[in-house]
Amino acid sequence: MRVAVLVRSFPAVSQTFVRDQIVGLMDLGLDVDIWAWWPGPMAESAPATDLADRTRYFGRVPESLVARLASGML
Repeated sequence: MRVAVLVRSFPAVSQTFVRDQIVGLMDLGLDVDIWAWWPGPMAESAPATDLADRTRYFGRVPESLVARLASGML
């Protein structure tokens, strides 16, 4: 079974429970993909791990409603 985990940013210090759930799903044999809007504050310092290899980024969501409409992100 394949599972997608959608988060605002990844990895982040405050999201240890998210990381633990992802690792738990992987331990059960599920194929997990992590999708985040942007890299978390720990992304640059995080070592290359299986979680880093599974993480894909959508890109930053514009704060302005007009910018979101213009970019098709609404």
